[in-house]
Amino acid sequence: MVGTFTQPDFESQGGTAYKTNLDNSISVISDWGAKFAPHEQTTPDMTIQVDAGTLFSGTALTVLAALSTGTITAPSTNPRKDIVYLDTTGGGGSPLVYIGVQTGSEAASPVDPTVASGLIPVARITLATSTTAISNSLIDDLRGVIWDKESFGIFNVVEDTSPQLGGNLDLNGNVITGLEIGTDVQAYDATEYSPEARTITAYTGTALNSALTHEGGVVTMSNASANVFTIEPNANIAHTDGAQIDVVMLGAGVTSVTGGTGVTLNDVSAGTGVLTRYQATTLVRISSDVWVAPGLGTVS
Repeated sequence: MVGTFTQPDFESQGGTAYKTNLDNSISVISDWGAKFAPHEQTTPDMTIQVDAGTLFSGTALTVLAALSTGTITAPSTNPRKDIVYLDTTGGGGSPLVYIGVQTGSEAASPVDPTVASGLIPVARITLATSTTAISNSLIDDLRGVIWDKESFGIFNVVEDTSPQLGGNLDLNGNVITGLEIGTDVQAYDATEYSPEARTITAYTGTALNSALTHEGGVVTMSNASANVFTIEPNANIAHTDGAQIDVVMLGAGVTSVTGGTGVTLNDVSAGTGVLTRYQATTLVRISSDVWVAPGLGTVS
Protein backbone atom coordinates (compact mmCIF):
# COMPACT_ATOMS: atom_id res chain seq x y z
CA MET A 1 0.00 0.00 0.00
CA VAL A 2 1.23 3.50 -0.80
CA GLY A 3 0.32 7.00 0.28
CA THR A 4 -0.01 10.20 -1.76
CA PHE A 5 2.64 12.77 -0.92
CA THR A 6 1.07 16.10 0.06
CA GLN A 7 3.30 18.60 1.81
CA PRO A 8 1.99 18.92 5.39
CA ASP A 9 1.22 22.52 6.41
CA PHE A 10 -0.01 23.04 9.96
CA GLU A 11 -1.09 26.65 9.29
CA SER A 12 -3.27 26.01 6.21
CA GLN A 13 -4.54 22.47 6.85
CA GLY A 14 -7.09 21.38 9.40
CA GLY A 15 -6.30 18.89 12.12
CA THR A 16 -7.50 15.74 10.34
CA ALA A 17 -6.10 16.77 6.94
CA TYR A 18 -2.76 17.74 8.49
CA LYS A 19 -2.42 14.39 10.28
CA THR A 20 -3.41 12.44 7.15
CA ASN A 21 -0.94 14.34 4.97
CA LEU A 22 1.76 13.89 7.58
CA ASP A 23 1.20 10.13 7.74
CA ASN A 24 1.05 9.77 3.93
CA SER A 25 4.15 11.89 3.32
CA ILE A 26 6.20 10.03 5.91
CA SER A 27 5.01 6.78 4.35
CA VAL A 28 6.25 7.89 0.93
CA ILE A 29 9.60 9.12 2.25
CA SER A 30 10.18 6.19 4.56
CA ASP A 31 9.57 3.69 1.78
CA TRP A 32 12.53 5.13 -0.08
CA GLY A 33 14.57 5.91 2.99
CA ALA A 34 14.33 2.44 4.49
CA LYS A 35 15.59 0.55 1.43
CA PHE A 36 19.15 -0.70 2.11
CA ALA A 37 19.48 1.72 5.04
CA PRO A 38 22.77 1.08 6.91
CA HIS A 39 22.81 1.22 10.72
CA GLU A 40 24.18 -0.34 13.88
CA GLN A 41 23.00 -3.73 15.11
CA THR A 42 20.28 -3.90 17.77
CA THR A 43 23.14 -4.59 20.14
CA PRO A 44 26.10 -2.82 18.54
CA ASP A 45 29.10 -4.99 17.74
CA MET A 46 31.81 -4.96 15.04
CA THR A 47 29.28 -5.54 12.25
CA ILE A 48 26.57 -3.34 10.75
CA GLN A 49 23.21 -4.13 9.19
CA VAL A 50 21.80 -3.04 5.83
CA ASP A 51 18.01 -3.12 5.77
CA ALA A 52 15.88 -4.98 3.22
CA GLY A 53 15.35 -3.53 -0.24
CA THR A 54 14.29 -4.27 -3.78
CA LEU A 55 16.54 -4.52 -6.86
CA PHE A 56 15.65 -4.91 -10.51
CA SER A 57 17.75 -7.76 -11.87
CA GLY A 58 17.17 -6.99 -15.53
CA THR A 59 14.02 -9.05 -15.96
CA ALA A 60 12.36 -9.13 -12.55
CA LEU A 61 12.23 -7.37 -9.20
CA THR A 62 14.12 -9.14 -6.42
CA VAL A 63 13.15 -8.46 -2.80
CA LEU A 64 16.20 -8.83 -0.58
CA ALA A 65 16.14 -9.49 3.14
CA ALA A 66 18.26 -7.48 5.56
CA LEU A 67 21.99 -8.20 5.34
CA SER A 68 24.80 -7.96 7.88
CA THR A 69 28.50 -7.54 7.25
CA GLY A 70 31.09 -9.94 8.55
CA THR A 71 33.10 -8.95 11.62
CA ILE A 72 35.17 -5.84 10.98
CA THR A 73 38.53 -5.57 12.73
CA ALA A 74 39.55 -2.27 14.30
CA PRO A 75 42.74 -0.61 12.98
CA SER A 76 45.93 -1.25 14.94
CA THR A 77 47.90 2.02 14.61
CA ASN A 78 45.89 4.83 12.93
CA PRO A 79 42.23 5.52 12.07
CA ARG A 80 40.74 3.88 8.98
CA LYS A 81 37.73 4.33 6.70
CA ASP A 82 35.96 1.24 5.34
CA ILE A 83 33.23 1.18 2.68
CA VAL A 84 30.29 -1.22 2.96
CA TYR A 85 28.89 -2.17 -0.44
CA LEU A 86 26.35 -4.38 -2.17
CA ASP A 87 27.60 -6.61 -4.96
CA THR A 88 25.06 -7.20 -7.73
CA THR A 89 27.52 -8.48 -10.34
CA GLY A 90 27.24 -12.10 -9.33
CA GLY A 91 30.85 -12.10 -8.26
CA GLY A 92 29.86 -13.17 -4.80
CA GLY A 93 28.37 -16.43 -6.02
CA SER A 94 25.19 -17.35 -4.18
CA PRO A 95 23.19 -15.34 -3.26
CA LEU A 96 23.26 -13.12 -6.35
CA VAL A 97 23.43 -9.99 -4.19
CA TYR A 98 25.66 -10.00 -1.17
CA ILE A 99 27.19 -7.48 1.22
CA GLY A 100 30.90 -6.81 1.48
CA VAL A 101 33.41 -4.42 3.07
CA GLN A 102 36.21 -2.64 1.23
CA THR A 103 38.90 -2.11 3.86
CA GLY A 104 40.74 1.21 3.72
CA SER A 105 44.30 2.09 4.68
CA GLU A 106 45.25 3.30 8.14
CA ALA A 107 46.42 6.91 8.27
CA ALA A 108 46.39 9.96 10.53
CA SER A 109 43.85 11.43 8.08
CA PRO A 110 42.34 8.38 6.39
CA VAL A 111 40.55 8.52 3.03
CA ASP A 112 37.93 6.31 1.45
CA PRO A 113 39.24 3.19 -0.26
CA THR A 114 38.57 2.62 -3.96
CA VAL A 115 35.45 0.58 -4.65
CA ALA A 116 35.53 -1.72 -7.68
CA SER A 117 33.21 -1.13 -10.63
CA GLY A 118 29.84 -2.82 -10.32
CA LEU A 119 29.72 -2.50 -6.52
CA ILE A 120 27.13 -0.25 -4.89
CA PRO A 121 28.48 1.72 -1.89
CA VAL A 122 25.93 2.08 0.89
CA ALA A 123 27.91 3.16 3.97
CA ARG A 124 31.22 4.49 5.25
CA ILE A 125 32.53 3.37 8.64
CA THR A 126 35.14 5.53 10.38
CA LEU A 127 37.10 3.33 12.78
CA ALA A 128 39.52 4.23 15.56
CA THR A 129 42.05 1.92 17.18
CA SER A 130 39.83 1.99 20.26
CA THR A 131 36.62 0.97 18.44
CA THR A 132 35.05 -2.14 19.98
CA ALA A 133 31.51 -1.70 18.68
CA ILE A 134 30.24 0.15 15.60
CA SER A 135 27.48 2.60 16.51
CA ASN A 136 25.46 4.88 14.26
CA SER A 137 27.78 7.78 15.10
CA LEU A 138 30.56 6.01 13.17
CA ILE A 139 28.44 5.28 10.09
CA ASP A 140 27.85 7.62 7.12
CA ASP A 141 25.01 6.85 4.71
CA LEU A 142 26.35 6.79 1.12
CA ARG A 143 23.16 5.84 -0.67
CA GLY A 144 22.80 9.40 -1.95
CA VAL A 145 25.98 9.27 -4.06
CA ILE A 146 25.73 9.31 -7.84
CA TRP A 147 26.41 5.81 -9.08
CA ASP A 148 27.90 5.28 -12.51
CA LYS A 149 26.50 2.93 -15.16
CA GLU A 150 28.40 -0.05 -13.79
CA SER A 151 26.85 0.36 -10.36
CA PHE A 152 23.50 -0.27 -12.00
CA GLY A 153 24.74 -3.54 -13.41
CA ILE A 154 25.80 -2.19 -16.81
CA PHE A 155 29.37 -3.41 -17.03
CA ASN A 156 31.74 -5.32 -19.26
CA VAL A 157 30.80 -3.18 -22.26
CA VAL A 158 33.91 -3.22 -24.45
CA GLU A 159 34.84 -1.72 -27.77
CA ASP A 160 34.02 -3.76 -30.82
CA THR A 161 37.36 -3.96 -32.66
CA SER A 162 35.54 -4.81 -35.87
CA PRO A 163 32.40 -2.64 -35.76
CA GLN A 164 29.80 -3.55 -38.32
CA LEU A 165 26.09 -3.47 -38.87
CA GLY A 166 24.68 -6.89 -38.21
CA GLY A 167 27.03 -7.63 -35.31
CA ASN A 168 25.88 -8.40 -31.78
CA LEU A 169 26.68 -6.70 -28.48
CA ASP A 170 27.30 -8.78 -25.36
CA LEU A 171 26.02 -6.88 -22.32
CA ASN A 172 26.38 -8.68 -19.00
CA GLY A 173 26.13 -11.96 -20.89
CA ASN A 174 22.96 -10.87 -22.66
CA VAL A 175 23.25 -10.69 -26.43
CA ILE A 176 21.79 -7.60 -28.04
CA THR A 177 21.19 -8.52 -31.67
CA GLY A 178 22.63 -6.06 -34.17
CA LEU A 179 20.97 -4.50 -37.19
CA GLU A 180 20.83 -6.60 -40.33
CA ILE A 181 21.51 -5.12 -43.75
CA GLY A 182 18.41 -5.40 -45.91
CA THR A 183 16.18 -6.17 -42.91
CA ASP A 184 16.67 -3.37 -40.37
CA VAL A 185 18.89 -1.07 -42.44
CA GLN A 186 18.67 -0.50 -46.17
CA ALA A 187 21.99 -1.17 -47.88
CA TYR A 188 23.53 1.85 -49.59
CA ASP A 189 22.75 1.85 -53.30
CA ALA A 190 25.05 4.17 -55.25
CA THR A 191 22.66 4.22 -58.20
CA GLU A 192 19.80 5.31 -55.94
CA TYR A 193 21.59 8.18 -54.22
CA SER A 194 23.92 9.35 -57.02
CA PRO A 195 22.79 12.15 -59.36
CA GLU A 196 20.67 10.63 -62.08
CA ALA A 197 22.15 10.70 -65.57
CA ARG A 198 20.11 12.88 -67.91
CA THR A 199 18.78 11.67 -71.22
CA ILE A 200 20.45 13.24 -74.26
CA THR A 201 18.55 13.58 -77.50
CA ALA A 202 21.09 14.06 -80.29
CA TYR A 203 19.32 15.74 -83.23
CA THR A 204 21.05 16.24 -86.57
CA GLY A 205 18.16 17.55 -88.65
CA THR A 206 17.00 21.12 -89.17
CA ALA A 207 13.60 21.24 -87.44
CA LEU A 208 12.71 19.57 -84.14
CA ASN A 209 9.56 19.99 -82.08
CA SER A 210 9.48 19.50 -78.30
CA ALA A 211 8.31 16.18 -76.90
CA LEU A 212 7.49 14.84 -73.45
CA THR A 213 10.63 12.69 -73.63
CA HIS A 214 12.72 15.88 -73.74
CA GLU A 215 11.59 16.97 -70.26
CA GLY A 216 14.47 16.87 -67.76
CA GLY A 217 16.91 16.01 -70.54
CA VAL A 218 19.29 17.65 -72.98
CA VAL A 219 18.63 18.22 -76.68
CA THR A 220 21.69 18.77 -78.87
CA MET A 221 21.21 20.46 -82.27
CA SER A 222 23.97 19.61 -84.73
CA ASN A 223 23.69 20.55 -88.40
CA ALA A 224 25.80 22.59 -90.82
CA SER A 225 22.70 24.50 -91.87
CA ALA A 226 20.42 26.70 -89.81
CA ASN A 227 18.09 24.69 -87.57
CA VAL A 228 15.21 25.37 -85.20
CA PHE A 229 13.82 23.90 -81.98
CA THR A 230 10.13 24.65 -81.56
CA ILE A 231 8.14 24.41 -78.33
CA GLU A 232 4.87 22.68 -79.11
CA PRO A 233 1.65 24.40 -77.94
CA ASN A 234 -0.16 22.78 -75.04
CA ALA A 235 -2.94 21.64 -77.36
CA ASN A 236 -0.43 19.38 -79.10
CA ILE A 237 1.94 18.38 -76.30
CA ALA A 238 0.82 18.85 -72.67
CA HIS A 239 4.17 19.56 -71.06
CA THR A 240 4.25 19.62 -67.24
CA ASP A 241 4.37 22.93 -65.39
CA GLY A 242 7.94 23.32 -64.16
CA ALA A 243 9.31 21.08 -66.91
CA GLN A 244 12.83 21.93 -68.07
CA ILE A 245 14.48 21.23 -71.42
CA ASP A 246 18.10 22.11 -72.12
CA VAL A 247 18.89 22.97 -75.74
CA VAL A 248 22.53 23.00 -76.90
CA MET A 249 23.87 24.15 -80.26
CA LEU A 250 26.70 21.82 -81.36
CA GLY A 251 26.86 22.19 -85.13
CA ALA A 252 27.99 25.09 -87.32
CA GLY A 253 24.45 25.91 -88.35
CA VAL A 254 22.76 28.53 -86.17
CA THR A 255 20.12 27.14 -83.81
CA SER A 256 16.97 29.12 -83.16
CA VAL A 257 14.60 28.42 -80.28
CA THR A 258 11.02 29.50 -80.75
CA GLY A 259 7.49 28.93 -79.51
CA GLY A 260 4.84 27.30 -81.64
CA THR A 261 1.44 28.82 -82.36
CA GLY A 262 0.06 30.43 -79.19
CA VAL A 263 3.23 29.78 -77.13
CA THR A 264 4.82 32.72 -75.34
CA LEU A 265 8.58 32.42 -74.91
CA ASN A 266 9.66 35.12 -72.48
CA ASP A 267 13.12 36.69 -72.16
CA VAL A 268 13.62 36.70 -75.93
CA SER A 269 12.69 39.19 -78.61
CA ALA A 270 9.76 38.48 -80.89
CA GLY A 271 9.38 35.01 -79.40
CA THR A 272 12.58 33.58 -80.89
CA GLY A 273 16.06 33.26 -79.44
CA VAL A 274 19.25 32.42 -81.31
CA LEU A 275 22.12 30.37 -79.87
CA THR A 276 25.78 30.56 -80.76
CA ARG A 277 27.88 27.43 -81.18
CA TYR A 278 28.30 25.45 -77.91
CA GLN A 279 25.89 27.77 -76.13
CA ALA A 280 22.94 26.29 -74.21
CA THR A 281 19.68 27.53 -72.80
CA THR A 282 17.22 26.00 -70.36
CA LEU A 283 13.60 26.22 -71.37
CA VAL A 284 11.24 26.27 -68.36
CA ARG A 285 7.49 25.91 -68.60
CA ILE A 286 5.80 28.35 -66.20
CA SER A 287 2.21 27.54 -67.12
CA SER A 288 0.19 26.39 -70.11
CA ASP A 289 1.83 27.83 -73.26
CA VAL A 290 4.08 30.13 -71.19
CA TRP A 291 7.82 29.42 -71.14
CA VAL A 292 10.99 31.28 -70.27
CA ALA A 293 14.46 30.95 -71.78
CA PRO A 294 16.79 32.75 -69.36
CA GLY A 295 20.17 33.82 -70.68
CA LEU A 296 19.42 32.97 -74.28
CA GLY A 297 21.71 35.76 -75.41
CA THR A 298 21.45 36.74 -79.06
CA VAL A 299 17.86 37.27 -80.14
CA SER A 300 16.20 37.81 -83.45
